[in-house]
Amino acid sequence: MQSAACASGVRSGGGGPATRRASRAAPRPAVPRPPGPTCWPAQLPACPAAAPRCVAARAASQQQPGQRLAAASPLLQRVARPQLARQQQQRKKPPAVVYLPNFLHPDDFETVRREFRQLSPKLRAELNTVAVGRLGCYLPRDSPSVAILSSPEVAEALTERLRAPTPLRASDFPMELRTYQSGAHMPWHRDEQLYDLPQWECIYTVENSSDSVTQWRDETGALWEQATDANSLLAVLAEAWDHRVTPARRGSRAIIKLIYTSSGTKLPAFHANLSREAYQD
Repeated sequence: MQSAACASGVRSGGGGPATRRASRAAPRPAVPRPPGPTCWPAQLPACPAAAPRCVAARAASQQQPGQRLAAASPLLQRVARPQLARQQQQRKKPPAVVYLPNFLHPDDFETVRREFRQLSPKLRAELNTVAVGRLGCYLPRDSPSVAILSSPEVAEALTERLRAPTPLRASDFPMELRTYQSGAHMPWHRDEQLYDLPQWECIYTVENSSDSVTQWRDETGALWEQATDANSLLAVLAEAWDHRVTPARRGSRAIIKLIYTSSGTKLPAFHANLSREAYQD
């Protein structure tokens, strides 16, 4: 995971990224650092992202604009900081959970948010899922959100930012619009592998006024969490790390779930998930 924040995003259909703009990072009391540059994910292989926090050393406030590492005691701090450093320095084996803030260009983000608000009345209770209390619906194939999130620009950005060995492309599994209202959550699980090569399950956050966070355990057993801001994308590699979404005690969170893959060979699990009854009539 990286340690600063980006301030622009991928623009679809525009022939490439827009001009880079300068901004200042929000203050981070526990780990002060100078203002960082803004960037487009498609341009930089290691564009800085907000650093997740070790849960054993959770910050007092989860609403800080930048996630930070803060230890509850000197001992926990000595343990937590090396864990973060090892994860940041690991380059040969990419992490199985990657958080990309400010992912889309503001114009595309606004298009996606506008469609979410139009479709909100159509959301239904989700069936046959480990999630609790979640609402959702499939996005139609002609959805502007689908066009944006499956664009060549987004595919190129994800291929680079996730350090994929071969180019990634959007799966033909339907994208899903989902909301977590108060009390909704998702227990610990690993995403089922749908292709002969593990796919990336991508969660694009449209709106988030909740106190819910996504937590995961890395290969060392260390526990991490991330509050996902609007216009961020969290990518999770299938069958890799256990993760969950904590219950929302207040507010709500709207996301689009999409899949990116570098394989065309589908496993039986792909067809089983596609044929399941997903939403209440």
